[in-house]
Amino acid sequence: MAIGQRRPFQVHNVVSGDDHTLILSGELDAIAGDELEVAIISCAKAAKLTLDLTGLTFMDSTALTLFLLARDLCKARGIVFALIPGAGHLETASQLDLGPEAST
Repeated sequence: MAIGQRRPFQVHNVVSGDDHTLILSGELDAIAGDELEVAIISCAKAAKLTLDLTGLTFMDSTALTLFLLARDLCKARGIVFALIPGAGHLETASQLDLGPEAST
C-alpha cells in the first residue's frame, strides 16, 4: 500500500452462539461510521458484544462515539460488552474508561 493511501474500513461479525465479535479493520472515521453503527445495532439481541480493534489503522472521535453507543446499547439490553484494544496509539485511545460495563 502506498504512503498516504487510505485503508478502507471493514467490519466482520463473527458469531458464536449468542455472542457477537465485531472485528474492525482499516480506518474508522466519519466516512465509515455508518457501517459500524449498523453492525452494532444488528447485535442488539446478543448475549455478549465484543469490539475487536486490533485491525484498526486509524480512528477519530467518530470511533469513540460509536464505542459509547455500543456500550450504552449493551447496558440497556443487559448484554455483556467488551473491547479488545488496538495497537500503539490506538491502544491508548481504546482503553479510555467507558464505564463499569466495559472490560478487556
